[in-house]
Amino acid sequence: MNYINRNNFEIVDRANLVNGQEGLKKMREAFDKKDLDTFFKALGRNIQLVHDAQHNYKMADSLHEQYVQKDAGIGVATRRQIVGFSNVVDPMKIDTAWMGAYTMADLGGAAVGDIVDFESFVEWIQQGEGEDIRMSKYGNENVQEIRDSRFTCGLAFLNRWLETGNMYNINEGARQMRLKNLELKADLAYTALNVAGALPRTATSGATAANIIDDINTGADTLLNALSATLQVTAETPLLLFAHGSYRSRILAAFRTISGDDGNNTLIDFNITPVFTYNSNFPATIGGAANGVQLVLPGRKNIWATFKPIREAQESNFSTDSVKVMMQEYFGYQTPAVQRQTIDMT
Repeated sequence: MNYINRNNFEIVDRANLVNGQEGLKKMREAFDKKDLDTFFKALGRNIQLVHDAQHNYKMADSLHEQYVQKDAGIGVATRRQIVGFSNVVDPMKIDTAWMGAYTMADLGGAAVGDIVDFESFVEWIQQGEGEDIRMSKYGNENVQEIRDSRFTCGLAFLNRWLETGNMYNINEGARQMRLKNLELKADLAYTALNVAGALPRTATSGATAANIIDDINTGADTLLNALSATLQVTAETPLLLFAHGSYRSRILAAFRTISGDDGNNTLIDFNITPVFTYNSNFPATIGGAANGVQLVLPGRKNIWATFKPIREAQESNFSTDSVKVMMQEYFGYQTPAVQRQTIDMT
Protein backbone atom coordinates (compact mmCIF):
# COMPACT_ATOMS: atom_id res chain seq x y z
CA MET A 1 0.00 0.00 0.00
CA ASN A 2 1.01 3.64 -0.34
CA TYR A 3 1.83 5.30 2.95
CA ILE A 4 0.36 8.79 2.93
CA ASN A 5 2.66 11.69 3.73
CA ARG A 6 0.54 13.69 6.17
CA ASN A 7 2.84 16.70 5.82
CA ASN A 8 1.64 17.11 2.25
CA PHE A 9 -1.94 17.39 3.47
CA GLU A 10 -0.89 20.14 5.84
CA ILE A 11 0.25 22.01 2.72
CA VAL A 12 -3.10 21.27 1.02
CA ASP A 13 -4.84 22.90 3.95
CA ARG A 14 -2.51 25.85 4.52
CA ALA A 15 -1.28 26.94 1.07
CA ASN A 16 -2.76 30.39 0.44
CA LEU A 17 -3.69 31.52 -3.04
CA VAL A 18 -2.69 35.10 -2.28
CA ASN A 19 -0.74 36.44 0.67
CA GLY A 20 0.18 39.99 1.61
CA GLN A 21 -0.44 43.30 -0.12
CA GLU A 22 2.18 42.64 -2.80
CA GLY A 23 0.43 39.46 -3.90
CA LEU A 24 -2.95 41.16 -3.84
CA LYS A 25 -1.61 44.07 -5.89
CA LYS A 26 -0.29 41.71 -8.59
CA MET A 27 -3.57 39.88 -8.76
CA ARG A 28 -5.58 43.12 -8.94
CA GLU A 29 -3.33 44.43 -11.73
CA ALA A 30 -3.82 41.19 -13.62
CA PHE A 31 -7.59 41.62 -13.45
CA ASP A 32 -7.37 45.26 -14.55
CA LYS A 33 -5.43 44.11 -17.62
CA LYS A 34 -7.89 41.27 -18.26
CA ASP A 35 -4.93 38.97 -17.66
CA LEU A 36 -6.56 36.11 -15.80
CA ASP A 37 -3.56 33.83 -16.39
CA THR A 38 -1.74 35.24 -13.37
CA PHE A 39 -4.61 34.33 -11.08
CA PHE A 40 -5.40 30.97 -12.57
CA LYS A 41 -1.83 29.85 -13.01
CA ALA A 42 -1.47 30.24 -9.26
CA LEU A 43 -4.86 28.59 -8.73
CA GLY A 44 -3.90 25.64 -10.95
CA ARG A 45 -0.78 24.92 -8.94
CA ASN A 46 -2.72 25.50 -5.74
CA ILE A 47 -5.36 22.89 -6.56
CA GLN A 48 -2.77 20.44 -7.93
CA LEU A 49 -1.53 20.03 -4.38
CA VAL A 50 -4.56 17.83 -3.65
CA HIS A 51 -3.64 15.30 -6.33
CA ASP A 52 0.05 15.28 -5.44
CA ALA A 53 -0.57 14.87 -1.73
CA GLN A 54 -3.16 12.12 -2.29
CA HIS A 55 -0.71 10.15 -4.43
CA ASN A 56 2.17 10.87 -2.07
CA TYR A 57 4.15 12.74 -4.70
CA LYS A 58 7.09 14.88 -3.69
CA MET A 59 5.83 17.49 -6.13
CA ALA A 60 3.38 18.76 -3.52
CA ASP A 61 6.28 19.92 -1.40
CA SER A 62 8.37 21.16 -4.33
CA LEU A 63 5.45 23.19 -5.67
CA HIS A 64 5.12 24.79 -2.29
CA GLU A 65 8.78 25.79 -2.46
CA GLN A 66 8.17 27.31 -5.90
CA TYR A 67 5.41 29.48 -4.45
CA VAL A 68 7.85 30.92 -1.96
CA GLN A 69 10.75 31.38 -4.37
CA LYS A 70 9.07 32.65 -7.52
CA ASP A 71 5.64 34.13 -6.90
CA ALA A 72 6.60 37.09 -4.74
CA GLY A 73 3.39 37.10 -2.78
CA ILE A 74 0.98 35.07 -4.88
CA GLY A 75 0.51 31.69 -3.30
CA VAL A 76 3.04 32.19 -0.55
CA ALA A 77 2.20 29.98 2.41
CA THR A 78 3.58 29.95 5.90
CA ARG A 79 5.25 26.62 6.64
CA ARG A 80 5.02 25.10 10.10
CA GLN A 81 7.10 22.46 11.77
CA ILE A 82 5.06 19.23 11.77
CA VAL A 83 5.50 17.08 14.85
CA GLY A 84 3.33 13.98 14.91
CA PHE A 85 0.06 12.99 13.30
CA SER A 86 -2.19 15.10 15.54
CA ASN A 87 -0.46 18.34 14.54
CA VAL A 88 -1.67 17.75 10.98
CA VAL A 89 -5.12 16.32 11.52
CA ASP A 90 -6.43 18.59 14.28
CA PRO A 91 -6.08 21.96 12.54
CA MET A 92 -7.21 20.55 9.21
CA LYS A 93 -10.47 19.12 10.54
CA ILE A 94 -10.62 16.77 7.59
CA ASP A 95 -10.73 12.98 7.45
CA THR A 96 -7.96 11.38 5.39
CA ALA A 97 -7.83 8.10 7.35
CA TRP A 98 -9.79 6.29 4.61
CA MET A 99 -6.76 6.59 2.32
CA GLY A 100 -4.97 4.00 4.41
CA ALA A 101 -7.38 1.35 3.09
CA TYR A 102 -6.44 1.92 -0.56
CA THR A 103 -3.56 1.66 -2.98
CA MET A 104 -3.48 4.94 -4.89
CA ALA A 105 -3.18 4.42 -8.65
CA ASP A 106 -2.55 7.24 -11.12
CA LEU A 107 -3.89 6.00 -14.48
CA GLY A 108 -2.93 9.03 -16.51
CA GLY A 109 -5.95 10.03 -18.59
CA ALA A 110 -7.56 6.72 -19.54
CA ALA A 111 -11.34 6.41 -19.36
CA VAL A 112 -11.20 2.79 -18.21
CA GLY A 113 -8.47 1.20 -16.16
CA ASP A 114 -7.61 -2.48 -16.37
CA ILE A 115 -6.17 -3.36 -12.99
CA VAL A 116 -4.21 -6.58 -13.37
CA ASP A 117 -4.10 -8.81 -10.29
CA PHE A 118 -0.49 -9.94 -10.71
CA GLU A 119 -0.53 -11.62 -7.31
CA SER A 120 -3.00 -14.18 -8.59
CA PHE A 121 -0.87 -15.59 -11.43
CA VAL A 122 2.81 -14.62 -11.25
CA GLU A 123 4.79 -17.66 -10.11
CA TRP A 124 8.23 -19.24 -9.91
CA ILE A 125 8.47 -22.84 -11.11
CA GLN A 126 11.15 -25.48 -11.35
CA GLN A 127 12.36 -26.17 -14.90
CA GLY A 128 15.04 -28.32 -16.42
CA GLU A 129 18.25 -27.07 -17.98
CA GLY A 130 17.77 -25.84 -21.54
CA GLU A 131 14.00 -25.40 -21.20
CA ASP A 132 12.47 -22.13 -22.36
CA ILE A 133 11.36 -20.09 -19.38
CA ARG A 134 7.60 -20.32 -19.09
CA MET A 135 5.90 -16.93 -19.01
CA SER A 136 3.32 -16.16 -16.34
CA LYS A 137 0.08 -15.56 -18.21
CA TYR A 138 -3.20 -14.02 -17.20
CA GLY A 139 -6.75 -14.05 -18.50
CA ASN A 140 -9.93 -12.09 -17.95
CA GLU A 141 -10.28 -13.62 -14.49
CA ASN A 142 -7.09 -11.80 -13.43
CA VAL A 143 -8.24 -8.35 -14.57
CA GLN A 144 -10.58 -5.96 -12.78
CA GLU A 145 -11.98 -3.06 -14.79
CA ILE A 146 -12.37 0.30 -13.05
CA ARG A 147 -14.28 3.03 -14.85
CA ASP A 148 -13.89 6.72 -14.26
CA SER A 149 -16.58 9.06 -12.98
CA ARG A 150 -16.62 12.83 -13.37
CA PHE A 151 -16.84 15.10 -10.34
CA THR A 152 -17.10 18.89 -10.54
CA CYS A 153 -17.09 22.04 -8.42
CA GLY A 154 -17.82 25.67 -9.31
CA LEU A 155 -17.47 28.94 -7.39
CA ALA A 156 -17.83 32.60 -8.38
CA PHE A 157 -15.03 34.86 -7.17
CA LEU A 158 -16.39 38.42 -6.93
CA ASN A 159 -14.27 41.14 -8.50
CA ARG A 160 -14.81 43.37 -5.48
CA TRP A 161 -12.90 40.89 -3.29
CA LEU A 162 -9.82 41.90 -5.21
CA GLU A 163 -10.76 45.54 -5.48
CA THR A 164 -11.27 45.91 -1.73
CA GLY A 165 -8.38 43.70 -0.60
CA ASN A 166 -10.54 40.90 0.80
CA MET A 167 -7.81 38.27 0.97
CA TYR A 168 -9.82 36.09 3.35
CA ASN A 169 -12.55 35.33 0.81
CA ILE A 170 -10.01 34.69 -1.95
CA ASN A 171 -7.94 32.27 0.11
CA GLU A 172 -10.85 30.60 1.89
CA GLY A 173 -12.74 30.07 -1.36
CA ALA A 174 -9.74 28.31 -2.95
CA ARG A 175 -9.07 26.37 0.26
CA GLN A 176 -12.62 25.05 0.50
CA MET A 177 -12.58 23.95 -3.13
CA ARG A 178 -9.54 21.83 -2.24
CA LEU A 179 -10.88 20.48 1.04
CA LYS A 180 -14.38 19.72 -0.28
CA ASN A 181 -12.71 17.53 -2.89
CA LEU A 182 -11.19 15.45 -0.10
CA GLU A 183 -14.46 15.49 1.85
CA LEU A 184 -16.30 14.03 -1.15
CA LYS A 185 -13.71 11.27 -1.50
CA ALA A 186 -13.99 10.41 2.20
CA ASP A 187 -17.78 10.09 1.85
CA LEU A 188 -17.43 7.80 -1.15
CA ALA A 189 -14.72 5.68 0.47
CA TYR A 190 -16.61 5.10 3.72
CA THR A 191 -19.77 4.34 1.76
CA ALA A 192 -17.80 1.70 -0.18
CA LEU A 193 -16.44 0.21 3.04
CA ASN A 194 -20.01 0.03 4.36
CA VAL A 195 -21.39 -1.86 1.35
CA ALA A 196 -22.73 -5.29 2.26
CA GLY A 197 -20.69 -8.36 1.46
CA ALA A 198 -17.94 -8.38 4.08
CA LEU A 199 -17.27 -11.68 5.82
CA PRO A 200 -19.98 -12.43 8.41
CA ARG A 201 -19.34 -10.84 11.78
CA THR A 202 -17.71 -12.94 14.45
CA ALA A 203 -19.73 -14.28 17.36
CA THR A 204 -19.75 -11.76 20.19
CA SER A 205 -18.45 -12.62 23.62
CA GLY A 206 -19.36 -9.47 25.52
CA ALA A 207 -18.39 -5.80 25.79
CA THR A 208 -15.57 -6.02 28.35
CA ALA A 209 -12.05 -5.08 27.27
CA ALA A 210 -10.94 -8.71 27.31
CA ASN A 211 -13.98 -9.80 25.28
CA ILE A 212 -13.41 -7.04 22.71
CA ILE A 213 -9.81 -8.19 22.26
CA ASP A 214 -11.01 -11.79 21.94
CA ASP A 215 -13.49 -10.78 19.23
CA ILE A 216 -10.85 -8.78 17.33
CA ASN A 217 -8.40 -11.70 17.50
CA THR A 218 -11.08 -14.08 16.23
CA GLY A 219 -12.03 -11.68 13.45
CA ALA A 220 -8.42 -11.25 12.34
CA ASP A 221 -7.88 -14.99 12.29
CA THR A 222 -11.07 -15.50 10.26
CA LEU A 223 -10.14 -12.77 7.75
CA LEU A 224 -6.54 -13.89 7.24
CA ASN A 225 -7.60 -17.53 6.86
CA ALA A 226 -10.08 -16.56 4.15
CA LEU A 227 -7.54 -14.33 2.38
CA SER A 228 -4.79 -16.95 2.41
CA ALA A 229 -6.60 -18.88 -0.33
CA THR A 230 -5.93 -16.12 -2.88
CA LEU A 231 -3.49 -13.61 -1.39
CA GLN A 232 -0.08 -13.69 0.25
CA VAL A 233 -0.75 -13.04 3.94
CA THR A 234 0.89 -14.02 7.20
CA ALA A 235 0.06 -13.74 10.88
CA GLU A 236 2.01 -10.44 10.82
CA THR A 237 0.14 -8.91 7.87
CA PRO A 238 -0.97 -5.37 8.87
CA LEU A 239 -4.72 -4.89 9.26
CA LEU A 240 -6.73 -1.73 9.91
CA LEU A 241 -9.60 -1.72 12.41
CA PHE A 242 -12.08 0.90 11.18
CA ALA A 243 -14.51 2.05 13.85
CA HIS A 244 -16.96 4.86 14.44
CA GLY A 245 -15.52 7.61 16.63
CA SER A 246 -18.03 6.84 19.40
CA TYR A 247 -16.13 3.59 20.04
CA ARG A 248 -12.75 5.29 20.42
CA SER A 249 -12.60 5.19 24.24
CA ARG A 250 -13.86 1.62 24.42
CA ILE A 251 -11.43 0.26 21.84
CA LEU A 252 -8.39 2.20 23.02
CA ALA A 253 -9.08 1.09 26.59
CA ALA A 254 -9.12 -2.52 25.36
CA PHE A 255 -5.90 -2.01 23.40
CA ARG A 256 -4.18 -0.53 26.47
CA THR A 257 -4.27 -3.94 28.11
CA ILE A 258 -1.30 -4.70 25.89
CA SER A 259 1.00 -2.26 27.68
CA GLY A 260 -0.42 -3.27 31.06
CA ASP A 261 0.09 -6.99 30.59
CA ASP A 262 0.72 -8.78 33.87
CA GLY A 263 0.53 -12.25 32.42
CA ASN A 264 -3.24 -12.47 32.82
CA ASN A 265 -4.57 -9.88 30.38
CA THR A 266 -5.88 -10.85 26.97
CA LEU A 267 -3.60 -9.46 24.26
CA ILE A 268 -3.98 -8.56 20.60
CA ASP A 269 -2.36 -11.42 18.71
CA PHE A 270 -2.23 -9.72 15.32
CA ASN A 271 -0.77 -6.61 13.68
CA ILE A 272 -3.82 -4.33 13.97
CA THR A 273 -4.05 -0.52 13.95
CA PRO A 274 -7.35 1.11 15.02
CA VAL A 275 -8.70 3.91 12.82
CA PHE A 276 -11.62 6.10 13.92
CA THR A 277 -14.01 8.22 11.89
CA TYR A 278 -17.13 10.29 12.50
CA ASN A 279 -18.08 10.17 8.83
CA SER A 280 -21.84 9.57 8.64
CA ASN A 281 -21.36 7.00 5.89
CA PHE A 282 -19.54 4.69 8.31
CA PRO A 283 -22.06 4.26 11.15
CA ALA A 284 -21.69 2.63 14.55
CA THR A 285 -23.85 -0.21 13.20
CA ILE A 286 -21.51 -1.07 10.32
CA GLY A 287 -22.30 -4.36 8.63
CA GLY A 288 -25.62 -4.64 10.45
CA ALA A 289 -23.90 -5.26 13.78
CA ALA A 290 -25.36 -3.47 16.80
CA ASN A 291 -21.87 -2.28 17.81
CA GLY A 292 -20.01 -2.91 14.60
CA VAL A 293 -16.39 -2.35 13.62
CA GLN A 294 -14.60 -3.58 10.53
CA LEU A 295 -11.21 -5.18 9.97
CA VAL A 296 -9.75 -4.27 6.58
CA LEU A 297 -6.75 -5.62 4.72
CA PRO A 298 -5.34 -2.36 3.29
CA GLY A 299 -4.24 -1.95 -0.31
CA ARG A 300 -3.97 -5.08 -2.47
CA LYS A 301 -7.25 -5.11 -4.42
CA ASN A 302 -8.54 -1.96 -2.73
CA ILE A 303 -7.71 0.49 -5.52
CA TRP A 304 -8.34 4.23 -5.73
CA ALA A 305 -7.65 5.30 -9.32
CA THR A 306 -7.16 8.85 -10.58
CA PHE A 307 -7.86 9.07 -14.33
CA LYS A 308 -7.58 12.84 -14.78
CA PRO A 309 -6.30 15.01 -11.90
CA ILE A 310 -8.15 18.16 -10.88
CA ARG A 311 -8.18 20.72 -13.65
CA GLU A 312 -9.53 24.27 -13.53
CA ALA A 313 -10.97 26.80 -15.97
CA GLN A 314 -12.49 30.25 -15.63
CA GLU A 315 -14.95 32.61 -17.27
CA SER A 316 -15.30 36.32 -16.64
CA ASN A 317 -18.97 37.12 -16.04
CA PHE A 318 -19.77 40.80 -16.51
CA SER A 319 -23.43 40.43 -15.55
CA THR A 320 -22.50 39.21 -12.06
CA ASP A 321 -19.24 41.19 -11.81
CA SER A 322 -17.37 38.01 -10.98
CA VAL A 323 -15.15 35.29 -12.34
CA LYS A 324 -16.54 31.77 -12.44
CA VAL A 325 -13.97 29.22 -11.30
CA MET A 326 -14.76 25.67 -12.45
CA MET A 327 -12.96 22.47 -11.51
CA GLN A 328 -13.34 18.84 -12.47
CA GLU A 329 -11.67 15.51 -11.72
CA TYR A 330 -12.12 11.96 -13.02
CA PHE A 331 -11.57 9.06 -10.64
CA GLY A 332 -12.90 5.62 -9.71
CA TYR A 333 -12.33 2.97 -7.05
CA GLN A 334 -12.97 -0.62 -6.01
CA THR A 335 -13.31 -2.10 -2.52
CA PRO A 336 -13.71 -5.91 -2.65
CA ALA A 337 -15.75 -7.37 0.18
CA VAL A 338 -13.28 -10.24 0.57
CA GLN A 339 -10.79 -7.87 2.26
CA ARG A 340 -13.22 -6.92 5.05
CA GLN A 341 -14.44 -8.62 8.22
CA THR A 342 -17.21 -7.20 10.40
CA ILE A 343 -17.04 -7.62 14.18
CA ASP A 344 -19.82 -6.99 16.71
CA MET A 345 -18.57 -5.69 20.06
CA THR A 346 -21.94 -6.04 21.79
